[in-house]
Amino acid sequence: MDGVDTNLDNAEPQSIATSLEVEQLDKNLFRSKTLWLPMRARGVFGGQVISQAVVAASNCVNPDYSLHVSPPYTVRVANDL
Repeated sequence: MDGVDTNLDNAEPQSIATSLEVEQLDKNLFRSKTLWLPMRARGVFGGQVISQAVVAASNCVNPDYSLHVSPPYTVRVANDL
């Protein structure tokens, strides 16, 4: 999977800022630069995906607005196409 870190030698945690980086592809369209895949996991770490979504959303609105609620919903595993 592109952008997913599965290298066991790279087990040290990245800085929070680096792990939350997103690349802007178009207006209101972002892509993750890195995703952490825990060992023996079925998918990437959901907390990182949710945090990257918050970062992307923050880049789409006026800086006067800020996140005030973040409900703790769980992201389910998607099926491979």
